[in-house]
Amino acid sequence: MLLALASPVLAQSKLVPLFGDTPPSYPATIKPQRVDLKEVTKEGWTSYQWDIPQGAQWAGMQIFAKEQPWDFSRLFGIRMTVSSAAANKKSESFSVKLIFEEGKPLTFSHQFAPGASREIFVPFRRSLPPELSDQLYGMRGYPGGYLNNWRSRDAKPFTQVKEITLFLGGTTEQPCKFSVARIAQVPHNTPRGVQKMLASPKDLKKNGFFPFIDPFGQYKYSDWPGKTKSVADMKATYVAESKQLAATPRPASFSKFGGWKNGPQQKGTGRFRTIKKDGKWWFVDPEGYLFFSHGLCCVRTTSADTPIGDREHYFENLPPNEGATSQFYGKKSGAPNGYYADKKNYATFNFGAYNLSRKYGDDWEKKAAVMAHKRLAAWGINTIANWSEPSIYRLHKTPHTVNVWVQSRMIEGSKGHWRKFPDPFDPKFATSLRATMEHLKKEGNAATPWVLGYFIHNELGWGSTTSLAEAVLTSSASQPAKVVFRKMLEKKYKTVTALNKVWGTDYSSWENLLVSTKPVSKEKAKADLLNFYTLLAEKYFRTCREGVKAVDPQGLYLGCRFSNSNPLAVAAAAKYCDVVSFNKYDTTPRLAKLPEGFDKPVVIGEFHCGALDRGMLHTGLVAVPDQDARAAAYKHYVFAALDNPLIVGTHWFVYSSQATTGRWDGENYQIGFVDMCDTPYNETVNAARQVGEKLYTRRSQGKK
Repeated sequence: MLLALASPVLAQSKLVPLFGDTPPSYPATIKPQRVDLKEVTKEGWTSYQWDIPQGAQWAGMQIFAKEQPWDFSRLFGIRMTVSSAAANKKSESFSVKLIFEEGKPLTFSHQFAPGASREIFVPFRRSLPPELSDQLYGMRGYPGGYLNNWRSRDAKPFTQVKEITLFLGGTTEQPCKFSVARIAQVPHNTPRGVQKMLASPKDLKKNGFFPFIDPFGQYKYSDWPGKTKSVADMKATYVAESKQLAATPRPASFSKFGGWKNGPQQKGTGRFRTIKKDGKWWFVDPEGYLFFSHGLCCVRTTSADTPIGDREHYFENLPPNEGATSQFYGKKSGAPNGYYADKKNYATFNFGAYNLSRKYGDDWEKKAAVMAHKRLAAWGINTIANWSEPSIYRLHKTPHTVNVWVQSRMIEGSKGHWRKFPDPFDPKFATSLRATMEHLKKEGNAATPWVLGYFIHNELGWGSTTSLAEAVLTSSASQPAKVVFRKMLEKKYKTVTALNKVWGTDYSSWENLLVSTKPVSKEKAKADLLNFYTLLAEKYFRTCREGVKAVDPQGLYLGCRFSNSNPLAVAAAAKYCDVVSFNKYDTTPRLAKLPEGFDKPVVIGEFHCGALDRGMLHTGLVAVPDQDARAAAYKHYVFAALDNPLIVGTHWFVYSSQATTGRWDGENYQIGFVDMCDTPYNETVNAARQVGEKLYTRRSQGKK
């Protein structure tokens, strides 16, 4: 196990029961809900044991506030230990619902397999107060745990919580048993400076809150174990960690490529491939060893850059934009969303790269790249995953994935979080993909034994099973996909009159259909919309596969990294991908099977969780109370994936935490294995090493 370097690990804070009759607990009344409820109290804690009959609906317990609603405003959230009896026959969805005097309830759900037991955390998310929003901007998380427009929910409802309901979703098919124990408060860790911010919120410049970011890019007003306070701190950490890594070899079970050296030998082809063995999917590494991809995304030396345009007053003692330090300044235009979405040519500063230069000195980029590979080996990580830096993975010490981008016309009527959907019927789609693959090969980034496979695009807006077909119909007449859709309809219906009769439309001709951008009735046109959606999805995945194989016939096509999906899109992916990829931000991969008739391996392209106890201002998409809980959550997620026979890899997002003040779209999450000063988060690092040590025994002996 790796040891803490700069400071002792932060001890887990003492847990305080949430419910009780005396402060600081909250008085409550417990009521069973279609369960036989037994309460067992020990050492001041009450365990609630549920005996649930077959056919019970929404079974669980209600916890009511006595006399008046609870004021949870000083809490960051609540945590509890939930256990499912091993004798239970199936997985159950365990949910926590907060009910307020005003406003909609909040519900959090977790999947529990039979015999599973773990701590769950329910965070109380709050929006930034309106009076601060024109002074603090460009971030998703702010001091005090406030979030940027979190579902338009302000702090007020958390002063008016009248009920918490714990329950199983749906109807229990078989009798089952659950227990809920150690329901505890997680206090709001209000850092110094927040009181100042809230005491005089109308003018933060006058009240002395600015600057709130120190010369290393860290939150100025808080302290925590491992915080960098000088360049000497960074250099001392480098020396100590180097000695430690030299004494920590990669797990003994790993082969040269990170495969299962002691496992059943397969045929080595010199490249990665997939195989199904004993009911479980695996990668096979170039030497023929079974391989599970335990990876990290964004292994880079250029992370933690942040916009400084309009926000120069946030930062304390930025270096001069001249000479040696000018390389850390840059310019960007636009963003997918957030404050900088419509900004042009705004200034940025890269704290991550600047800190690496101060830590490693001359040739800092090369030294940081070498250090990254040493760390991954010692941490039990065997894959450099998506968004990583070619100069790092071209050292050929750790297998890597390649992200491939395609230039093509977009479907005009489509929507997506990041961008519109690419039109696979545009001839430029295939030619651009082929050209990109050829360039990657020429640069040494493709078609080598170290390439695990290729991701193309990321988190596309697949929508519902008809949405892309509807989007095509609302696009202009020159949209290539619309031309194909028209031909499909013309072949089926022969006359536009026949189409109008079914769709309830009034097209005067086939040319008029092409020109029209009016939406159609989804209900009346549903059959044709579904058919064209499948045609488009299959065209997309088939073209991507052909583009990869034309340049690298042995290369694995790893799909598009679904963030949202539907059965038609996933079925098309399973038909053409070597491995289907999903970005699954949750407490568990929650993947039972692919659509009926398909059996393909699956890789988790992204997952993460974070906490607010190390100076960062946002937890990321999955929140945990502290670093110990973060480490436990990491192990739980990857072990759950190892137990799933379809899943062949998990890739954590990211290697280095984001800038405290946010990247171009405002993300400022505590999600790294190292912080922006390149100091490891040792709890999570130790968890990864523990997983790496057990990677192949767990995969081979776990559930089928």
